[in-house]
Amino acid sequence: MKNRIGIIVADYPLGVLLDTTSMAICLAKEGFLVDIFIDRYMYESARVDFDDQNIRIFPINMSFKRTSGLLSKRIFSITLGGTLDILARNLRQIKNAPFQKHFLRTQDRKSFKEKLLQYQKYFFPQVHAFTRRLQSYINQDYLCLIGVEPRGLISATSVGTDLHIPVIY
Repeated sequence: MKNRIGIIVADYPLGVLLDTTSMAICLAKEGFLVDIFIDRYMYESARVDFDDQNIRIFPINMSFKRTSGLLSKRIFSITLGGTLDILARNLRQIKNAPFQKHFLRTQDRKSFKEKLLQYQKYFFPQVHAFTRRLQSYINQDYLCLIGVEPRGLISATSVGTDLHIPVIY
């Protein structure tokens, strides 16, 4: 019987998410095994430890360094992603371009999973890196995945779609 639930927290400190920690405790008291996946930097910034053996925390190392300020990676990547999106839209409007048919065919053939990963890669590079590492932890033993905050939901949806695991926000 599947009684394992995954809680995915991307880019948000666990220690300030009282509703999430309370949810994990309640689920564990009901007999579920709760695995919380969070990026190590956020886990260390507001650390929470549980006394319950049914709750495990998996801090996941990220493959990038965080930056701050106006030119941070996140701001730059959204600008770059937005630029690529505008370029892609304009490519569709070009008449008689030899690459247009190929471009449209490749875009239509992509699965939902591929489109979601492509979207992540350009608009949310931190979430994309987190999701790629998260994939090695999640398997079909999970009853459901719970995405916490929008970025956690993006990661949960990306991983859950492939394994046919329901996702809750």
